[in-house]
Amino acid sequence: MTYRNLCHAPIIRESIYKYLLTSANIKQMNDSRKFLLLAKLSRVEAESKLLPRRLEILLTIRDHSPCSLDFLQRNFIGTPGSTLRYDLLKLQQAGLIQKLGVTRGALYSASPTE
Repeated sequence: MTYRNLCHAPIIRESIYKYLLTSANIKQMNDSRKFLLLAKLSRVEAESKLLPRRLEILLTIRDHSPCSLDFLQRNFIGTPGSTLRYDLLKLQQAGLIQKLGVTRGALYSASPTE
């Protein structure tokens, strides 16, 4: 996936969700469906504000879930381990990924979408 695709994918999804919210079908949806759609929209908006490296980390975790810090370090060779750990922490705080475990063998997986 190229850098351009990484940057534009969340923007495209965001426009789709905004269209769905403003369409005439919103009146016919039940409250739980509206809630799920709003949750997806907030997730897409959070993804669109990510730095390019964090977005790439998130997409790597989604593609190879669950994955370890060691796996990410092998995929992001030029990035120091402390920077990767900081980016993973920020992704956790945004609710986009989950850390499975607390010791050195912890794994990271994408947060469930629904």
